Amino acid sequence: MFLKPRMLLGLVIAFVGGLAGNDPMATLFVVVGTFIPACGLGGSWWRWFVLSLSAWAGGSAVLMVLRLGSGLDLPGTATQLDTIMTVLAACSSAVVGTSLNWAA
Repeated sequence: MFLKPRMLLGLVIAFVGGLAGNDPMATLFVVVGTFIPACGLGGSWWRWFVLSLSAWAGGSAVLMVLRLGSGLDLPGTATQLDTIMTVLAACSSAVVGTSLNWAA
């Protein structure tokens, strides 16, 4: 199965948001990573919401493994507030993106 370029770009951006950890830019990465495929490819909003949050969680897991196995100065893991804000932002971005695609 090959991924469409817009979907791949969105998932990579959301994954980088997970790698950003507790940086405020992480939420912005997830929002953009959700909006790109939702607006460009159509479909249901929950599909893009779940895919981008899965990519974000994958990036967060890689960050945790890197923090355990190295002495590098990496960003901290996301707090509960960061996680809540990221989930809400991804949900709203998916709804807005699919609504714009539907309206066009």
